Amino acid sequence: MATTKPTGDPAPSAVALDADLAARLVAALETIGSAITRDEVNDARALSLLAHLTGRDGYGGGPAPDPVRSRAARDYEVLRGLLGRAGAPRGLNMRRSENDIVVDDPLPVSSAYAIVESPGTLSSGPVTERVDADPAANRLSLDRITQAMPISRVEVFDCEDTFLAFGPSLAAFTD
Repeated sequence: MATTKPTGDPAPSAVALDADLAARLVAALETIGSAITRDEVNDARALSLLAHLTGRDGYGGGPAPDPVRSRAARDYEVLRGLLGRAGAPRGLNMRRSENDIVVDDPLPVSSAYAIVESPGTLSSGPVTERVDADPAANRLSLDRITQAMPISRVEVFDCEDTFLAFGPSLAAFTD
């Protein structure tokens, strides 16, 4: 079972997992991973979706993208990162600053862009924005997602569309 400090919010270092629970989590993760194996058809679907989100061409035809399967594949990678698996994307600490996302941890050196998703507002609906990532600046400047919109997902990719890192959900910016 998980154990935490008796008072307040636990710091990440203060949370420990029972060895049996950790083994069951890893087994569940591997089951999820085997359900979304990366065969050629699924790669084509994921790349087609990524091409649609990023506006980049050159991925060829193939079957129509399956957004649910693509999201499940990225969620699987996030879980691998949270469990500390080698080669998995890593979580980054981020915060809002007006219409920017400030990345408190260093962005991976090979970061090229980020996909930022927001549920938007009642009038706008969901908004997805592709933002150039500059590892030296550690800041993602948003245009379409305004400071009044919360952020539900931040995913960082390299120039070859490899999923490198992810960020937390962020509330709308208020003074």
